[in-house]
Order: sequence, then structure tokens, then C-alpha cells
Amino acid sequence: MKYLGILILAIGVGLCAAFGARLSDGMYEQTRLGGQIALLEAQTDKAWADYCAAREAAKLEQGECAPPEEADDPPADTPLEAAEDGAEAAVEDEAAQTPTYDEALAAEKAALAGVAPNAEGLSGPPAQARGRWLEARTALVEPRAQKASTPLPGPETRLAGWFELSGMPFLGGLALIVIGAVLGRRAAKAELSGDSKSGDDTRVDFGVAVADLAQKLRALADRAAALDAPTPAQRKEVQAEIEALQLTRFGPIVEARYQLQNRIGLAGFAHVFGPLSGAERWLNRSWSTLADEHWPETRTSLARSAEQMAEAAAALAEELKQAG
Repeated sequence: MKYLGILILAIGVGLCAAFGARLSDGMYEQTRLGGQIALLEAQTDKAWADYCAAREAAKLEQGECAPPEEADDPPADTPLEAAEDGAEAAVEDEAAQTPTYDEALAAEKAALAGVAPNAEGLSGPPAQARGRWLEARTALVEPRAQKASTPLPGPETRLAGWFELSGMPFLGGLALIVIGAVLGRRAAKAELSGDSKSGDDTRVDFGVAVADLAQKLRALADRAAALDAPTPAQRKEVQAEIEALQLTRFGPIVEARYQLQNRIGLAGFAHVFGPLSGAERWLNRSWSTLADEHWPETRTSLARSAEQMAEAAAALAEELKQAG
């Protein structure tokens, strides 16, 4: 049931991510135009910088490239509330007076016409650079007009459009998330109490399992310590034993760890699993160093893994005795 809950939860998350991120038509168009304009504005800014650099290289006065005069600061005694009210009123007025496409296009062309003439009679590289800037600036006219004439949907319209497009699949994914979480929670409770009905008896006798693992790790570490220069066959044998301990010994203990936590409490669990997790890490390191053919480090890692496992076995025996 636990894995079924995880599967259902994953499907629900996928559905919510896929459909919850979709935009309604109005918002999609606004987003698309905004991205297109941002790209064209970046190209226009670069062309303008190249033009100003060309003027400077030609030893011309700044002219059009002179920085604009800074605007005066607003009066210091203007109340903050008045400024916020004015900004909100401006937004509402802008939304209420969305121009048509033809009106927005005419306004953009008029703004461009004010800078288009080559009043200074430029020639050579400055004139060429200015021409490239005008081309980039002209490319902005139509997208800006489209965006200005496309009203931004209000919150209610956006919500209604999104729900019409993606609402039901999103809610279905949300329902699957809830179902998967409930199933996973029930499976976790069953695992804690040892009442899992997954087919096999999942209860683990930790006292026996940990003591047996500590004994096997010590035996493996002692055999490795006795080998100064192992043959390839001996290395392969040690590697197979390490893998068997990882999969058949450490695996079940770690998988059923919540049973132990339920039995001896969180503090006792930390007392046992601190050295036990250290033993697992050192065992994993011994496998890696063996794969790299670094035998001295393999022996050291196995010895430290056995020490940590012995410490975990002693801690578990103490905690089980206290738990009765």
C-alpha cells in the first residue's frame, strides 16, 4: 500500500504541475508579447550603445547620447497614502482606457517619427550605427502596439479562464495527492505498529539483526586485515560480501527503522542509528575504494565500519533493556 500511495501521489503532483502552470488565453498573449518586447528592447539598447560608441570614436559631441536630465524629487511632504492612491487611480484609468490597435500603432509611429530624422547630418560609421538603431527601434513599434491594445484580464476573468482551461484536471491531480498522502500515512502507521499486510512478515528482530550484522562485519574486516596483497579473485570475493551485507543485512534494518523508533523512542533511535548509519557509510566507502583498487583504504574503511557497528549493537542492547 505504501508504494501504491507514492505512485498515486506522484501522478497527482504531475497533473497539478502540468495543468496548474497553464495560462488562460489572455494571460498567455500578454506574456508572449512581454517576452518579445523585452528581447527587442535589449537589441535596441545594444544598438543605441553601439551608436553612442561610434559617435565617441568619431570625436563627435554627445548630441542625442547625452544623458537625460534627472527629474526633480517629489515633494518631501507628500503623504504616502496620497501617492499610493494616485498610483492605483492611474492603474484603473489605464485599464479603463485601453486603446485600439490602430490608436496604439499611430502613437508608436508618432514617437518613432520624432527621432527618425538625421538632423545632425551624420555620415560614416556613426550614421550606419544610427541606422541600425533605428531598424531595431522600428521593430518595436508593432509588438508594443499589440501589447498596449491587449487588455490585461482582471483577476476574476483570469481565474475563470484558467478554471475553464485547466481547473478540472488540476482538481483531479489535487484529489490524487490527497488520496496518495492518506494511503501513505496509513501504510506508515501500519509499518510502525508492525501490522503491515504486504505479503511477508515485515517485523524485524533488531536485537538479532544488528548483532548478527556486527559479527559479520567484524569477521569480514578481520579477513581483509590479514590480506596484504589480495589477488583479483580475493578482491572479488570481498566485494561480493560487501554487496551482500549492503543489500541483505543493512537494507531490511533501514527499511524497518520506524518500527525501532516506535519501540525505543526518538532519543533511543538516534542513539542506535547514529553509529549504525556511520557503519553503513564506511561500508559503502570500502566498496568504492575496492572498486578503485585502493586496498589499504578498503581495509581501513572495513575496520571502521565494524567498530561503528559494534557501537550500534551495544547501544541497541542498552536501549532494548531500558524499554523492557
